[in-house]
Amino acid sequence: MKILRTSLLALMALPAISSAATINYNVQFNTSGLSAGGSYYLDFQFIGSDGNTVDLGDFSYGGGSGPAGPIEMDTLTSFFNEVTDPFTAGTALDFQVASTNIAPPVGGFPDELSFFILDGSQNPLTTLDPADSYFYFDVNGGTPDIQTFSGSGVGAPLITVAPAPEPGTILTMAIGLGLAALKRWPFGKC
Repeated sequence: MKILRTSLLALMALPAISSAATINYNVQFNTSGLSAGGSYYLDFQFIGSDGNTVDLGDFSYGGGSGPAGPIEMDTLTSFFNEVTDPFTAGTALDFQVASTNIAPPVGGFPDELSFFILDGSQNPLTTLDPADSYFYFDVNGGTPDIQTFSGSGVGAPLITVAPAPEPGTILTMAIGLGLAALKRWPFGKC
């Protein structure tokens, strides 16, 4: 009975672990200022050493075309990760970002995801950011530090942190609550 109780308590801790592990972002750009049908490149850079993972997907191009995703990058295997993919400009560019949120060690620097749009020669389009990114965010273990910039033919992106937990988190929470209810059940008193 003691082994069952210990196992149940361990399983009940899973919701807390999984619910803090991922932050979801929705990124939306108005790209109507770019040359319609023009050839450009998406450039994602993920830098750091804290062991975070970023997944990019659900790409939509508003009449244009480009990679469908998913694209995955992590700071477990490499300090500098870069993915560059060609795309044809439409009226919009939308995609989803899911990131783990592991804090840097004390005195360390957070992992950072940056996004650039490159021209046909793979030079970055000019933005108000000195590095010419359209956005970057720091993965710091807490509330993400998100900076956005407007630039050549493209307004600053609208980035929202998705408030709803992932379906897997909801399932894990339900299992944890069910196990908590079982723990309180008076076994052997029937």
